[in-house]
Amino acid sequence: MPSKSKSQQRLMGQAYAYKIGELKSKDIDPEYRKKIKDISKSMSKKDLRDYASTKHKKLPEEVSETKIYSFKEFLRKN
Repeated sequence: MPSKSKSQQRLMGQAYAYKIGELKSKDIDPEYRKKIKDISKSMSKKDLRDYASTKHKKLPEEVSETKIYSFKEFLRKN
């Protein structure tokens, strides 16, 4: 599943790096630390890698939250 925005791609990249041990908790911005930890615990390495590896070209910086399905909602619909 590719990321829907550049912001989502960066967030997933940090969650993936945290999950595989390349990024330490102390190196994460305190404002996003809990969210990144929660994401890394709730998603598989493969899913995080897929989101994180999305190319930036043609992606908007941000997408309104109403346009983004959570991973669980996406699975329920497909």
